[in-house]
Amino acid sequence: MMKLHWLTGLLAVACSIPAWATLPLTPFEQAPTQPLPHSATISAYLRTLDQESQFAAVTRLGISAGGRPVEALLVSADASFLQQGKPAADKPTVMLLGSQHGNEPSGTEVLQILARRLLDGELTPWLQQMNFVIVALANPDGRDLNRRLNAKDENPNLDFIAVESPETRIYIDALERFQPDVVMDLHETWNDKWPMTPKEGFRTTTDAQFEVGNNPNLDADLSHYANQVYLPRLIEAVADAGIPAQRYNEIYSLKDPVRRGGLSLSNFRNYASMQGSMTVLFENRHDGQGKFPTPQNIAERVRKQLLSVDKALELVLVDRAQILTLSRDARHRWEGIKGEDRFVMQYAFAPNVQEPSIAVTLKDRQGKQVVKPFRLEDQIAIKDVGEIPPGYVIRSQTRRFREWLDDHHIAYQVVQQPETIQVTQQRVADIKIAARTSPGTRDWLDVVLDEKTLSVQLKPGDVKISTAQPQGALISIMLDPRSSNSLYQEPSWRALLMSNPLPSSPLAEVSQQLAKDKEQRHAPKSDSRS
Repeated sequence: MMKLHWLTGLLAVACSIPAWATLPLTPFEQAPTQPLPHSATISAYLRTLDQESQFAAVTRLGISAGGRPVEALLVSADASFLQQGKPAADKPTVMLLGSQHGNEPSGTEVLQILARRLLDGELTPWLQQMNFVIVALANPDGRDLNRRLNAKDENPNLDFIAVESPETRIYIDALERFQPDVVMDLHETWNDKWPMTPKEGFRTTTDAQFEVGNNPNLDADLSHYANQVYLPRLIEAVADAGIPAQRYNEIYSLKDPVRRGGLSLSNFRNYASMQGSMTVLFENRHDGQGKFPTPQNIAERVRKQLLSVDKALELVLVDRAQILTLSRDARHRWEGIKGEDRFVMQYAFAPNVQEPSIAVTLKDRQGKQVVKPFRLEDQIAIKDVGEIPPGYVIRSQTRRFREWLDDHHIAYQVVQQPETIQVTQQRVADIKIAARTSPGTRDWLDVVLDEKTLSVQLKPGDVKISTAQPQGALISIMLDPRSSNSLYQEPSWRALLMSNPLPSSPLAEVSQQLAKDKEQRHAPKSDSRS
């Protein structure tokens, strides 16, 4: 193939990028009326892009629960990014994931088309301003088995505390490896899922809804920009393009209040945001059964989601300098830029006092539009705040905890010689099973602790964890049994609540090494950040 030379302007910025001409259409584009392509076909197409473009590189991220490869296509004008995947100092990295749920297939087709257009089309100039990590098929098991979950009936999208599915580990590893400034997570939602069941006789009129990170532990500046600036602009841009759009409305019945998706760090959107990424959830409508030009109207669904992604990326392009600064500052806040020693332990959605209700437009059985009022519960109530201790020690179940720490890329030390240290030893004094979870969380257990400070002798093989590291706040959020996002809330870990004492103990004193870590954490930093 011969190369073409692009001489084009983007936002009045001229750039020159060579690109391969006429890359092949995606398998879906070639046969949109046929069954959706198998995961192996998608993988083969990504490798074709890799082979025919100097700006693409396929990298294997891991293996799914069913033994299928999960891959990323790196797209960039920078050879160093294609080779190493490291974030550039002056260019934001955008990671896009399609079809974490296998029965929501549009995202996979959208991201293959996006990759082709970035490499050989009207979007090629973007490669001068941004680097891309495209995980077109995040759940290959679900695609091939025509199911929502992976081959072991696990939902990787909600597993970011216990990290029990291999796909969740793959996503966490990718966040650590590429450190994206922006993450876009592409999903679809079924008509019957929300807001009304057929029994109630109403359906939504919205074709696109969006949400960003909303956990109260997220970096305040990045969260403010994502919620108050970026998200309203995205909704407006998509609506102006002719696709009814709104902020995420999680309502399943006429009696439900309107809330804004889950607050928990167990979901991918909030976990990725906790790593310093501006994370955007896409929920475009899945049309379901009916007589359409293509199976389940897939071509139209792909068109609408592709347009939504285009608008989202255009906004990133315009604000890329600000987004890059906010993301990098959020990622480095533990170092002292905005270092904090407290975390939000308990929280939930609460009624919006200033705007108690919201009007939602629905369609009745005859297709007539009807406006219904709903209670609005989109405010976040802070119920309890905890102190981030200097660190933790693990004195039992150490092998299991070490595997879990490794999954989260949390640094720790294995004790080599006996040493005496002061800890706040904890045991469960009372535990209650809540009848319902707190709105927006997965918190089923109300835990009361007995605590006492004492000196204990650590033995070889015990584990010490300093909170003076990038995941410092996350360590406390997940290891404190009273936290809404405690590891001990997870079904496979709940039995450890019966341990006396609990396996994990906060440090009650700062050891010499931890004092040094904390001093470095709060020391002034230079402006040079990679």
